[in-house]
Amino acid sequence: MIRLERSNLLAPLGVFARRYWHWWTQELSTFIPDALRERFSVTPVDLRVNSDGIDIASSARNDFLRFADSPEWALLDPAHWQSLTEKSLHKPLRLILTDLYRLEIGIVLPKDNASGLRRIATLQLPTVSPLEEEHMVWAVFKDRQKQAGKGQVHARLVLARADYIEDVENHFAANGLMPPDIAASVDGQIVKLKANLRLNTFRQNRKTRVLLLLTVVSLLSIPVTTVALADYKRSVLDARIAQMEGNLSDKMRKMAEQRKAAKLQQILGPVVSNPPVSGLFESLAEHLPTRSFVLSAEQKGSGDAVIEAYTAQPEKFEAALVDLPNHKIEAVRKLTGADPAQTHIQAELFAK
Repeated sequence: MIRLERSNLLAPLGVFARRYWHWWTQELSTFIPDALRERFSVTPVDLRVNSDGIDIASSARNDFLRFADSPEWALLDPAHWQSLTEKSLHKPLRLILTDLYRLEIGIVLPKDNASGLRRIATLQLPTVSPLEEEHMVWAVFKDRQKQAGKGQVHARLVLARADYIEDVENHFAANGLMPPDIAASVDGQIVKLKANLRLNTFRQNRKTRVLLLLTVVSLLSIPVTTVALADYKRSVLDARIAQMEGNLSDKMRKMAEQRKAAKLQQILGPVVSNPPVSGLFESLAEHLPTRSFVLSAEQKGSGDAVIEAYTAQPEKFEAALVDLPNHKIEAVRKLTGADPAQTHIQAELFAK
């Protein structure tokens, strides 16, 4: 993490901004796959720190030339940093650690694929490394010069102190440079210890910068797009649920009304479908013989009727009941009344 020390806070704003940019690019570099980093890499300019000074690779002679007479980065003058700035415009810088700044340890690991070699070595770090893992930068690679037993593989650990590498990176950042990649040379083989993200170098490799920038932006936009998409889907689902609830409430209301209407029709159907009781009286008045008196006429909900009357002509009265248009006779009872000239009749009629 970036160190908010007193010296940092009192430093000019530009220096602090560069240090912040260095820290932030380190955080972003964790999102860049190694395969993508290797694919678009170019040959770097190598720096090597010896006990008596700092050497720089010469592309013309394919060897190292003396760059500074002191191994301390703090003692480099502005001319040295200006030279490094000019070189970093075209190629990345890479610091090759010598025996003074790195430690090599041989170990034997269970045989596994290349992607699992570092994972397995991590489990053995507490027992073979003199430093805690958070205090070092390390890498592991197969030692193909040695043959191991069945199911095993010889590997070599390369360790470097994290505080030294952080000090180098801080000096580069303080002078407006992106930190160099960190590597070690082991038996002529370059072992990468730490790769830094570079977004502001290589004028001739503009496509690389654009692609890396787009990759970083795409990775950083994943949480934003995920939240936005989740909110959009949630709003769509809420709208659909509200619409379904509205449609369902309308359907349920219509179904309730239909059930209520059907129940009411079931209850009132016989009453509504049967002819009114006034029609029964009109039919009786039209068909009954003379000297006949209707005491009562009751029509039930089913349409059946009960008539009680007095008549001097019971046969004609019964015939009149047969002629009723909406009823037919179920039973007729003749009772003896107080007046022998009148017959008391109770008739039960079915609705047709």
